This record gives sequence, structure tokens and C-alpha cells, in this order.
Amino acid sequence: MKHVYEHDVPVTMRDGVVLRTNIWRPADGAAPTLLLRGPYGKDGTYSSGGPCSLFPSLLPFLNAGYAVVHQDVRGT
Repeated sequence: MKHVYEHDVPVTMRDGVVLRTNIWRPADGAAPTLLLRGPYGKDGTYSSGGPCSLFPSLLPFLNAGYAVVHQDVRGT
């Protein structure tokens, strides 16, 4: 399955604060979406995953047809 990756997409909150967001999504249409938000940086490596990683590997989710959105929280 082919995927599209968008890096540092600006998302404006109701109060005008812009949060930067990384988006992985299937290339062909809409998909159910998993949202990850955290203070430790959205630009980590997600290919390995595992019990010692902050987040699991994204590949199983992408291959199952999900989109994944990872957003930095305020103040990061």
C-alpha cells in the first residue's frame, strides 16, 4: 500500500496558536485516523518501534489502512 507523508503541517487552534503536525496517510482516499500528541518531538524514528520506544512502529497501522497524525503539543 502506498503512503503519503506530510511534514510540519501547520494546524491552527481556536485561540490562534499553530501546532506543527506530521501526517502519514494512504495515498488513495480517506482513512480512519490515529492521533498522537506529545511533548517529546514528533520527528522521531517510527520504523522500529518496540517495547523500548516511546511509540510503536507506524508501519503496521499504515499497512492496515490507517492514517497516523502526530502533533507537537503547546510549548514544544
